[in-house]
Amino acid sequence: MKKAVSFFIALFLFIANTAMATTYDFSFSDGTYFYGSGVLTASPIENANGSFTVQSGTCTVFSSEASNAAYMGAYNLYVNPSKPDYQASISPLGDFIYNNQIYTAPTQPFLDIDGLLFTNRRGDELNIWENGAGDPYSAYIGLPGYNYPVTGDAHFGASPVPEPPTMMMFGVSMFILAVYGKRRMCKNEA
Repeated sequence: MKKAVSFFIALFLFIANTAMATTYDFSFSDGTYFYGSGVLTASPIENANGSFTVQSGTCTVFSSEASNAAYMGAYNLYVNPSKPDYQASISPLGDFIYNNQIYTAPTQPFLDIDGLLFTNRRGDELNIWENGAGDPYSAYIGLPGYNYPVTGDAHFGASPVPEPPTMMMFGVSMFILAVYGKRRMCKNEA
């Protein structure tokens, strides 16, 4: 019995360590031509400025106009090389400043004025940032030698996603409680 309890405690601690990162589904839209969605994974460690570093992410950009086909497709988060993590960097094309930070809030996560940087296979850049507290978001796509405004007034929304390890931790805990309760009931009947 002691070995089984030790095993479950070790399993619980292992799962707890893997369930640290926070995943967010997000979307943006200018309400007319461009829209997109994706997934972000942020560090569980809060920075000194109250933000969390986005460690990975993907985004797919769509457009309602065929003439914008060059800008559509899959983009991946470009990792910020600056230290400390919340300081801004200049994008590879030199078009944008970004820091890949997300702030949590009781109502909805939000970005800051530096925002997130995504790149695609061709090297195009997508930068999404907030213009200031309560102001709309902006999203721009930077092409080599050209900065194309996807939208000046974007709507950005992000929501935390329950992680499979967290759900697994809950399931294992419930299983342990059920086994313990069953054994206790059987012991009391004997």
